[in-house]
Amino acid sequence: MSSRLLTKSQLFGTTVVVTGITLAGSALNFLAQATLAYRFGAGAAIDAYSYAISLPIFLAGLAASVISYTAIPMMAQASENELRARQIGRSLSAWLMALCTIIGLLAVPAIYLQPLFVPPSRNILQYPDLGGMIFLAWIAGAIQLLTALTAAQLNADGRPVIAACLALTISSGTIAALLLFPHAGIAIAMLGLVGGSAAGAIAGLFIARSHLLPPRFSHEVRYEMVRLGKSTLWAVLALSCFASFFVIDAIWASRLGEGSLAAMGYAHRLVIGIGGMVVAGPSALFIPRLARLVAAKDGPGFRRFLSRAVGLVALIGGACALGIALFAPQIVAILFERGAFDPSDTLLVATVLRHMAPGVVTMLISVILLRAIFCLPGLGIASAGLGLLFSLCYFAFSWLMLDLGVEGLANSYSLSWTIFALCNVALILRRSRLDDSRDPSPQGETG
Repeated sequence: MSSRLLTKSQLFGTTVVVTGITLAGSALNFLAQATLAYRFGAGAAIDAYSYAISLPIFLAGLAASVISYTAIPMMAQASENELRARQIGRSLSAWLMALCTIIGLLAVPAIYLQPLFVPPSRNILQYPDLGGMIFLAWIAGAIQLLTALTAAQLNADGRPVIAACLALTISSGTIAALLLFPHAGIAIAMLGLVGGSAAGAIAGLFIARSHLLPPRFSHEVRYEMVRLGKSTLWAVLALSCFASFFVIDAIWASRLGEGSLAAMGYAHRLVIGIGGMVVAGPSALFIPRLARLVAAKDGPGFRRFLSRAVGLVALIGGACALGIALFAPQIVAILFERGAFDPSDTLLVATVLRHMAPGVVTMLISVILLRAIFCLPGLGIASAGLGLLFSLCYFAFSWLMLDLGVEGLANSYSLSWTIFALCNVALILRRSRLDDSRDPSPQGETG
């Protein structure tokens, strides 16, 4: 066994630490949201803020998910060869820095083009600081790709604790900006988002500099880069499910009146924060080992680890969903009800959360299943189709249930995740080729 592989006790201990750091990150995120709620409530300012970040954060989150799901297995499999690991890391760094530059350059035209691609309500379009917030949101999205790259490298190197710490900077930047400038408009929160994102990216690049800097298009790993590039399209479609709801909400929730998009945004961030606490440990610790088990052609070990991860996530996620269903008003009141965030806002967000609760469990299970799928060959096209299916389902169900208000959008969220999770279970059971002694090699149909 490699020295990089942890013993069971070390694995458990590191999982606890990573989960604890993720808990701290979620607490910071909740504090950032609470500070926004205190200052601006759930009205027009938060509607405009949520709309401004919808498209750039969707694209950045999608790209970050692709990095996490596709690059970590590749990096982990090369971790035993230091020279090869550096070649892969620096080549990925070169590609990501080029992509960050492109996204940053799109910030100016996005001020005029985003309302065409994601049409909002007239009230949002007339908000005075909307253009500046869209510009800053695109800059923040570009920078966050670098943080995602460094976190992927650290996770692949067996340093998930440090990787988890990088995420703490983003919410910290927002909180610091809001506290240091208590009388500024909501655009100051976007400036804080940019500053926090930059801090995480710089720290991550410094820590992982031996593998990522200087960025270089490596000829030695050209084949792997080409193969990764070919699979990127399928990965983008497969992982769009984890970010597309921000854009879809910006289209539909903005039509339900002032505060509806804000309420959906608060609810999504709460669910993301809770979900991050549940899946952080299993994702950071189990997935690199699953990738190594695939490389070692250890089918029984792969299935054993996957079943443990899914079972753990389902158990904890179910408890969290039950707590949300039973105590949503109390949770929202404790976190947000102060200042400009009044009891009517609490009731609106709590209603959204309760209707989202069933989808929380299936969403968390889907995270683990998709990560396992990306460790296996031959499932690219199928997983891409399912990712696109989620976005189409959520868009269609939101449209069909729009007359029910925010409850309809929340119901479409739960229904879409349930369908998606069931389809992924069927896919991984049918297509996995890790078959013990009869077929020890992880072969499958090419995607």
